Amino acid sequence: MEEKYGTRMIRENQLERFENRNKQRDYTINFSIPEFTCLCPISGFPDFATITIEYQPADFCVELKSLKLYINHFRDKNVFHEDVANIILDDLVQLLNPRYMKVFADFNVRGNIHTTITVVHGTKMKMFPDKKAFVLLSGGQDSFVSLIWAIQHFNSVEAVTLFYGQSHNIEVHYAEKIAKSFNIPHSQYNIDGFLQSTADSSLFDGNNHSGQHNAARHLPASFVPNRNGLFLTVIANHAFRLNVDHIHIVTGVCQTDYSGYPDCRDSYIKAKQLELSLGLDVPVTIHTPLMWKNKAETFIMAYEAGRLNELIHMTMTCYNGNETLHEWGFGCGVCPACSLRKKGFEEFLLLKK
Repeated sequence: MEEKYGTRMIRENQLERFENRNKQRDYTINFSIPEFTCLCPISGFPDFATITIEYQPADFCVELKSLKLYINHFRDKNVFHEDVANIILDDLVQLLNPRYMKVFADFNVRGNIHTTITVVHGTKMKMFPDKKAFVLLSGGQDSFVSLIWAIQHFNSVEAVTLFYGQSHNIEVHYAEKIAKSFNIPHSQYNIDGFLQSTADSSLFDGNNHSGQHNAARHLPASFVPNRNGLFLTVIANHAFRLNVDHIHIVTGVCQTDYSGYPDCRDSYIKAKQLELSLGLDVPVTIHTPLMWKNKAETFIMAYEAGRLNELIHMTMTCYNGNETLHEWGFGCGVCPACSLRKKGFEEFLLLKK
């Protein structure tokens, strides 16, 4: 009988590599393989998984077509979950000898058990190995994920939390818990007098968060005028006082899910970065790792970092400060922030399947 198209190529697969033409630069390559299949050695039934490969190349990079054929050859292999990730890592390390590589295998639930395996080779190079990041930590989902990103990319991290007169300060307590859990320095500033006396927002008076803003009908009621601008000024001043030669600020603002807030836009952040650099006469870089991410993608970032459980149980995004626990985290479940978070979690679950 004639073989199905591609069967021989898969059977005779051989991993291939090509020369890394950017050796002068440290960079990271990521692959996601959402339809991985192998066979259970005991039952013979197929197992399905999403395989994620992350590596920092040295002299060589893997050729993608050969990687695809290599991954596909597992579909006829009887192999245990634990062995899959280790075999893939060993084969790729032997081929590439990378500076760093991580293979993460997330298998579909079988028998009410969800199995994930992470195997690592080498030490991951940080993007800013000799720099310190100052992270705006509100205690919410986005700032938590931004903190994870900062820890992954900087040599050291300090969290800064601002109380600005919001009707509940419970999110500040969550920020304290997060900083303590990560064992990082945590500075706090109280700026409520300024914002409350100069701006209207439902976050101050606790009124309907789903309505329109009193001063600008085209904006949501929860908008706090120039909040992010003031936050960034305070954290830049904090860093400047510490005699930092290049100020790196990390914030969780996001244009994809920006909820109508004009000071969350990328254009605004770039303008603010220039203003701070000129005003302080030192380089200022504002990092926005979530700028083009939606809520589902921030759940994925936490999940891939092994921090999903902490994201759910250690962050507060609810406008009402409600501590009712849902599968997606704490909240009232009805305010705009909760609705966005719930929707993002549901989309995350679909993407993960």
